[in-house]
Amino acid sequence: MKDAEPSNSGKPPTGQSLQELVEKLCEEHTRFLKQTLPELQELAFEIQNPPLVRFLENLSDELHVHFRMEERLVFPLILSRLDHPGQAIEPALRLACDHMREDHRTHMKHLQVLQAFRQQLDESRYDAHRSALNDTLEKFCLEIENHCDLENKWLFHYWPMLEDESTTLQ
Repeated sequence: MKDAEPSNSGKPPTGQSLQELVEKLCEEHTRFLKQTLPELQELAFEIQNPPLVRFLENLSDELHVHFRMEERLVFPLILSRLDHPGQAIEPALRLACDHMREDHRTHMKHLQVLQAFRQQLDESRYDAHRSALNDTLEKFCLEIENHCDLENKWLFHYWPMLEDESTTLQ
């Protein structure tokens, strides 16, 4: 079964080329790691919620590794594939995309944990720090969800997961 050929003509809903989308995603990676997550950690520390602080520290570490893999391996492979179709990188690219999609599934589970923390904040006493933390958590969860969705639908979809392909062949 031959994969669909990726091209720059199939533009994401943002109206950008795949190169521009990759640049946008990399900018989001930087913002998540250097601004949003440190802000969340600081707010969680201010309201004295050590479990949330630790969870956010671990999430930050995990996202750092994930983003580094995307930026140093996956995105360059995808962009190289656009310029040089038919190269022998297809198996490596398929495995890399599978790995990223699996990571995204894990990220979605982490967002559920963050939603549970948000619910706890809603049920506790109100103050400005808790409100800011809750709002920032909500925004972060939506941004990560949209970020993963863009990657899955517009970067990784040309290389379906091996398990997906085997079920469509039956």
